[in-house]
Amino acid sequence: MVADYVGIPYQVKIPSSRAEFREWQQTNGADVFIDSRLPSEDWLETHECAGTVSYVTMKLAMVTRRDFDGTIRKISIAENQGTYGIEDNLAPGAERVTVPTREDALQVVLNGKVDATFVYLYTAQEFVNRDERGLLTYTALSEPTYEYRMVVSANVDHAMAGILTKAIYALPSGAIDELAAQYTSYKAKNINLFVLIRLHPGFFAGIAILTIGVLIFVVVLLTQLRTRRRLFDFEQKKAEEMSQLAKQAQEANESKSRFLFNMSHDIRTPMNAIVGFSGLLEKNLQNEKKAKEYLGKIQSSSNLLLMIINQILEMARIESGTAVLQLKAEDMDALFHRVHTVFEEDIRKKNLQYYADLDIRHHYVVCDQTKLQEIMLNIISNAIKYTPEGHSIYVEIHEAASENPSKIHYIFSCEDTGIGMSEEYLPHVYEEFSREHTTTENKVQGTGLGLSIIKSMIELMDGSIQVESRQGIGTKFTVDLSFDIASKEEVYGNQNAMKPPAIHTIKGTRILLVEDNELNAEIAKTVLEDVGALITRAENGQQALELFKEKPAGTFDAILMDLMMPVMDGYTATKKIRSLEHSDAKTIPIIAMTANAFQEDAEKCIAVGMNAHLAKPLDIEKMKKTIKSICS
Repeated sequence: MVADYVGIPYQVKIPSSRAEFREWQQTNGADVFIDSRLPSEDWLETHECAGTVSYVTMKLAMVTRRDFDGTIRKISIAENQGTYGIEDNLAPGAERVTVPTREDALQVVLNGKVDATFVYLYTAQEFVNRDERGLLTYTALSEPTYEYRMVVSANVDHAMAGILTKAIYALPSGAIDELAAQYTSYKAKNINLFVLIRLHPGFFAGIAILTIGVLIFVVVLLTQLRTRRRLFDFEQKKAEEMSQLAKQAQEANESKSRFLFNMSHDIRTPMNAIVGFSGLLEKNLQNEKKAKEYLGKIQSSSNLLLMIINQILEMARIESGTAVLQLKAEDMDALFHRVHTVFEEDIRKKNLQYYADLDIRHHYVVCDQTKLQEIMLNIISNAIKYTPEGHSIYVEIHEAASENPSKIHYIFSCEDTGIGMSEEYLPHVYEEFSREHTTTENKVQGTGLGLSIIKSMIELMDGSIQVESRQGIGTKFTVDLSFDIASKEEVYGNQNAMKPPAIHTIKGTRILLVEDNELNAEIAKTVLEDVGALITRAENGQQALELFKEKPAGTFDAILMDLMMPVMDGYTATKKIRSLEHSDAKTIPIIAMTANAFQEDAEKCIAVGMNAHLAKPLDIEKMKKTIKSICS
């Protein structure tokens, strides 16, 4: 850019490595070295070279794992970049591990083989953002910084350095900065809610707002008026683009801050209850009545906390586009009955007048049973929460005419005579964490995520939802959905011969439990041993693999495998076990036991060779049933 500006002819010479670049500097292998960082203040003088002013300043960052304990024992250094000469100050006494490239230096930090590495800030940002498991973080260093300039070699007239320096000053404002930023700054892509939950699991301060500097136009000679005008138009266009980007960045930052604020508040509410009642339980262990009361409240708060976390994760999946429908043939009569059964006790306690009517001709459809039930449960649950004692709730599903003969058109409605909503609040009813500020709100548990989630689910099903409400009179939700027709045989198959319920026992079952977390391992081990299982524990996938290899066939009846573990994860361990020559390597049941609870996680487990998928927190009855059915 600089040479073109002053009209100097040039030829680009590209070294094959950083080492060759340094060799050329020592031997005057080129006339001008563009990106030179001076090792010392007197380097130019001792090598009889001349330099321009600095045109870019580079900062460093320290990259570590998120579980870094603050003590640097080992650091990695790339051969192709040498050393920054700061390791002795920042990591005194640390062992140095030399690797071929900067990418390798970062990779060994990710793998836990070293504690830290020092790289340019933009390199750290890019690598940490690529870390899909969110294991890495970085810390920007204020010192040292590195100034890059052009260096004119000893065999060239040093006046060239002055010419290039003047050209750097004369170039349009921001032109060099913009060019340098293309190679020395990182711009994150595909920023959404799922990526923000993954990269920033704690509570954060807001991100820095992009600011736009005033563009200063370079005064040029009158003979260059046409060029100046073209440059002016270009800068004006860039200013508009940057202003739009700044506005979008500010809006994204404000949205993220609101989300984190509301999320932290709703998580802290049940968490405070759990902590508080745990303390009271500890002081009242001898008082059985109070102990049972506190345990019940801890369990209730735990369930609320789990619901909040699940809803936040569901929102993340919906916004990232990973939510999918699990379609199968279902019986609408049975589904409608199950929904109402859930609320029988709540309706009885509040003495509500509850009316339910199912008026349909086609009773069997293809749908996502879980999501359809969740839609109905959420809307009816809200009606029960916000309807005072003695008032009424009307729930109805009726079949409407369908334009498509292969589709069934259902209209689900739920109308109550509860507290209703104000006209001003109605446009915000589907917003995340949105709850109308009333005296009733503070008495009702909730996150304000439910309606946002079900609206997204309804739209995923190509349906629609409408709400009508008047404060003090009541609220009515109406949901329109269409489904493919199914038959009774598709739902139930041949069920003429009814089998008695199976008794699931795993007493005497020998299980290899693979879990790295001590607390989770203790819980699973205790629960399984309480029902008679014989447990052997491995702390990671590698340990499980070695234990399985060295034991004779038949030592274990099943393997419970966590997924996210150090050294070797559960997916890799499963694939390696299945590939062994061990006689029962291909047949031993391997069951995933993980906090990754979504359908796509279960499908991934099956794809690598596992037999089943159990989501944490563990349901002991479901676990016993799964282990028994697979081992049988």
